[in-house]
Amino acid sequence: MPAAVVWRRDPARSLPISSGDTRLSWPLGRRHGGLLSGDDLATYRAELEGPATLDYRGFTVCKTGLWGQGPVFLQQLALLAGFDFVSMGHNTVEYIHTVMECAKLAFADREAHYGDPRFVDALPEELFHPSYAEARRELIGEDASFELRPGTAAGVLRAFRIRLPRARAGPPEPASLHCRAMTRAAGIPAT
Repeated sequence: MPAAVVWRRDPARSLPISSGDTRLSWPLGRRHGGLLSGDDLATYRAELEGPATLDYRGFTVCKTGLWGQGPVFLQQLALLAGFDFVSMGHNTVEYIHTVMECAKLAFADREAHYGDPRFVDALPEELFHPSYAEARRELIGEDASFELRPGTAAGVLRAFRIRLPRARAGPPEPASLHCRAMTRAAGIPAT
């Protein structure tokens, strides 16, 4: 689809906000607070940046920088690289447990270490280094972990926030909805 079809209007004028006002007025007539003003949208300019990359089994995998959560996938691949999924067997308990525990470790690092490098000190080189993945991999045991366990990349452990569901009984669920896509991209065989 050509870009002209997607951007027919000025995005700053297409939302129901006025210049300098951070409140949105939706069709029901209520005003809602917001973080962006019309001026913010009008003066925004996208920046071109290089991707965060990881070499995995002969492929260079590219994702967004640490301002987004794209690098979580790269960290998951780095962790998964140290396991023999063929010998585990597809979709066995060990297989699924290993994939989920790798995902939880990568998402814990996202909470502690990711951020827009224009505003926080990001550590991409350390987070994607094979020795860091190896050290993190040692945390994966036979039992599922219910802890948020960020690593100490370059000796740094940042304060992090925990996002809890509003009301839920029982232990937390594993932190990955992308298991199937992740295992396909990782080259883990399906049966």
